Amino acid sequence: MTTTTSRLLLPYLPPELRNEVYSYLSKHDANSTTSMAQFLPSPLKHYECKHTSVKITPVHYGCTSLLALQEHHFLEGHEYYTWLKNNALEIQISIVFRHRVNTFAQADWNRKIESHLRKLLKQHEWLSKVARYDVLIHWEPSDGMLRSRKKKATGQIPRDMVKTLTMLMDEKVKREHGCVKVKLLLAHRIAVEHVLHGTKFGLGWFAMALSDDDIKEVVTEAWKTQHLVVTRHGVLGSISALVPEKIGKISASKNGYGREIAVGAGHLLMKKTFRANEVVGAVWGDAQIEGSSGPDPILFQMIEDCLGK
Repeated sequence: MTTTTSRLLLPYLPPELRNEVYSYLSKHDANSTTSMAQFLPSPLKHYECKHTSVKITPVHYGCTSLLALQEHHFLEGHEYYTWLKNNALEIQISIVFRHRVNTFAQADWNRKIESHLRKLLKQHEWLSKVARYDVLIHWEPSDGMLRSRKKKATGQIPRDMVKTLTMLMDEKVKREHGCVKVKLLLAHRIAVEHVLHGTKFGLGWFAMALSDDDIKEVVTEAWKTQHLVVTRHGVLGSISALVPEKIGKISASKNGYGREIAVGAGHLLMKKTFRANEVVGAVWGDAQIEGSSGPDPILFQMIEDCLGK
């Protein structure tokens, strides 16, 4: 029987300072990149339902080079693996809604997803300790602007989906460390159909707090995809915002409340931050688009919808 002696990378640092190093290496900022948590069993789950496609992926922003030192029997590599698993994982969830809104039954969808999540938790109990969620919902139903069943505001559907998906998180983790970020990306044609037919998507409902969940912090964002146009040369282009940036690169004003111009892959309609179910920050999109002399009617109506008007 052979034994392997652990090697030391930071032999003179006590455990507390090594944890500080691990924390620094795992910070999530504007320049950090995600890595799929491939060191964990079953890192990706994909669920297909009649109306939706759901992907659940654990990711981290840590140092893959330090993780690789496990293979060379460095103590710090193993320590960092344990620290990362317990402190710095994020669950990224992608939901694509492409079927008919007026045939969608929220209760049935909840039951199916909850069943999948319970099985997932039995296999991987560590998932309940992950405190950070990043949810992206692509909304492009086949029946356009039709309302959901029982005259329920359509905006309640993505909101209720998020409530169901966060059942993975332990209740204590929710209260003390929970941070859920949700981006709703509304297809341009859906926004146009709602405005032309005088109907409301219910973005005000989507932007409400998850009232029966004690998540420490929730950030909700509503976006409209860019309008693709064909130029006289036959080239696809898009109607740009005044300041082009990548989606999600939003800077809030100093006091938490203010206006922001829409960004790159779409137009920002609204961003709200909740703590303890109270609004602590709100940013509204700009209805003005590049090259126009007045507010864009589609953006204007969608922002009004965010305000519940």
